[in-house]
Amino acid sequence: MRKILLFLLLISNLGFSNSSKAEWMFLSEDAVKGNKYYIRADSIKKDDSFVYAWVMSNFIKPNEFGNLSYKSYHQMSCETPIKSKMLSLRFFKGPMGEGESELMRTKLLEEKGWQYVEQGTVLAYTVNMACAVAYKDPSRLE
Repeated sequence: MRKILLFLLLISNLGFSNSSKAEWMFLSEDAVKGNKYYIRADSIKKDDSFVYAWVMSNFIKPNEFGNLSYKSYHQMSCETPIKSKMLSLRFFKGPMGEGESELMRTKLLEEKGWQYVEQGTVLAYTVNMACAVAYKDPSRLE
């Protein structure tokens, strides 16, 4: 039920973006580390083959570099097996993408390439939600 409600909320926010302050919608919380994950509803787009979206993670405590959050732009394949590739990654010293930031080098992201997504993970939930919203198909959440 929670998935369907979030789906409906994301769908309803697609056409109503406020460019001055992006609205981040809570997706999930990591059960082990407690990190929280968000998606920007107005960023979910699709082309003939892929879905794209901005995702943000908020850390409970700073990572080894002193960062408290990151924003990443993903290219996702909704076909089975689902996969995701980060196109952009920026770390922030503050929570929710605030404060001093550092852009991850593009070459490192290119080397990482496509990541096949294991079902039951936060990334799987994120990709499934983005695909469901992009295709307006809540059955992709099951």
